[in-house]
Amino acid sequence: MSSPLVSIVIPCYNYAQYVAETIDSALAQTYSPLEIIVMDDGSTDNTKEVVARYKDRVRYIHQHNQGLSATRNNGFTFTKGEFVIFLDADDKLDPQYVAKTLALAQRYPQAGYIYTQQQYFEASDTVTTFPDFNLAELKRHNYIPACTLIRASSLRQATYDPKLPSWEDWDFYLSLAERGISGRLLDEPLMLYRKHHDQKSMLDTFGERTKVRTLAHIRYKHWRLYGLLETVRFSLWAWSRR
Repeated sequence: MSSPLVSIVIPCYNYAQYVAETIDSALAQTYSPLEIIVMDDGSTDNTKEVVARYKDRVRYIHQHNQGLSATRNNGFTFTKGEFVIFLDADDKLDPQYVAKTLALAQRYPQAGYIYTQQQYFEASDTVTTFPDFNLAELKRHNYIPACTLIRASSLRQATYDPKLPSWEDWDFYLSLAERGISGRLLDEPLMLYRKHHDQKSMLDTFGERTKVRTLAHIRYKHWRLYGLLETVRFSLWAWSRR
């Protein structure tokens, strides 16, 4: 049986100083076949020149600036793989990431995606302790990293919401859950997440009102998961906080 193609999509916006490390980690995977696509979301730095050094080992696609969600959605349309990984342009993959997550996905064909623990680097060296997939827990908060091995068939069922200022990955996994698609944890820190020294939380970046509005939007959008009564109650609470 032939090995399935895995597509690694790297959305990039003005991260020329990091994207080479990210690409190198993708190229260093022990698994093949792979295709690597860099989606340049209208960068104004030298991202194009950095990616050009890799020649035909990496496909470079440029678009006008649309934001992370739209870039992921657009990137998927260029993929040919049976599985897809969205890898942010400042993060990295352990060399065994694809091989191990794919092996688990093949063992559990009912899982729509495979996620791992994260090893933080730069401003932190901690390792996450994400739990096994649990819908009740997912409804409370997002514990699934943005970088997962996703079946292309799952990605055809839902998209990332460009209207959200944050938590677009949480919204995406809730959209999959509404369609009966769940994930499975590979309990190893195979995804390397860059924790920037100046990294801000959503509250620091957008403020309390935007945070509450975003929560209300996500709950309302997925009211079938939360239940109509709980959704109404949360919407009334959110309205009182505006």
